[in-house]
Amino acid sequence: KLTALMHWTAEKNVSTFRLLRMRTHQASSLAMSSATQPRIFWTQPGEAMTYEGVHFTFSQMRQVVHANQRRLLDLYQKLLMDTKVFIAHGRVVDNPTLQEDGYSFLKNNNNRAWLPQQHHFLRHILKSSQLRQRFMRIDNQGQEFWLHSPILEWLKVYAEFHLELMVAVELNTAGPARGTELTSMLIKNIRTAPRNLYAQGDHFVLTRRYHKMQAVTGF
Repeated sequence: KLTALMHWTAEKNVSTFRLLRMRTHQASSLAMSSATQPRIFWTQPGEAMTYEGVHFTFSQMRQVVHANQRRLLDLYQKLLMDTKVFIAHGRVVDNPTLQEDGYSFLKNNNNRAWLPQQHHFLRHILKSSQLRQRFMRIDNQGQEFWLHSPILEWLKVYAEFHLELMVAVELNTAGPARGTELTSMLIKNIRTAPRNLYAQGDHFVLTRRYHKMQAVTGF
């Protein structure tokens, strides 16, 4: 049955559907090649635009970035609780070409001299009598225990800091990112993907790699 219908559907065969098929192809070609209405319209090249009808300037965008940075610094100071904890370090050495699983600049042997010990901030809290009194109490048996309420308050600020940090990643690493990428930025290489954080000279650099062909190409 399918073979009998081939004559009516094959190209270049004269049939009832030939003209209809040709016009369909032409309409599809016109639709695919026609330019759509632009989402972006520059009212002042390089400085002002309308995006989907909303007008904004790059000076406003800079204000957004500055506000985000100020908010991050304020939250960071709250997390430190005026302890002025500071890690003195020299030049950070990193090898961006290393793809070894688990590698980051924190694993580079040249940085071991200044890397802080694990739980550095926790040790600082325990050494401070003022902070120890804020977060801990002593029960009737003379045993110290953690107070839940001040810890939860600190963790709330920590969550707000992470939210602003994700906004900073979105604003400063070029191009729109997927939410799943923003919440899974890698500090070190893993077996299936390189890291997102690199040290270059006196700066730290965050790179994003998501693109729409990633699921197809695997890269």
